[in-house]
Amino acid sequence: MGRIVGIVGDAKEYGLDKPTGEEVYVPISQGGFGGNLVARTSLDPAAMARLLREAIHRIDAHLAVDNVQTVERLEI
Repeated sequence: MGRIVGIVGDAKEYGLDKPTGEEVYVPISQGGFGGNLVARTSLDPAAMARLLREAIHRIDAHLAVDNVQTVERLEI
């Protein structure tokens, strides 16, 4: 059983013009799902994606890195 360790205010998850919803934040080890990584770069996005994937795999070779896309391609 988990325990409440904090309460956060409203988070504008999907844009400032969208209403806030109910959210629950849980540790990845308890939630069974991964997270998102957002990186700003002056490099070519494909080159940065490769570098980030390599860095993540140096930390843990078993971590999945998928659904890599540019901010422009996100459908928010």
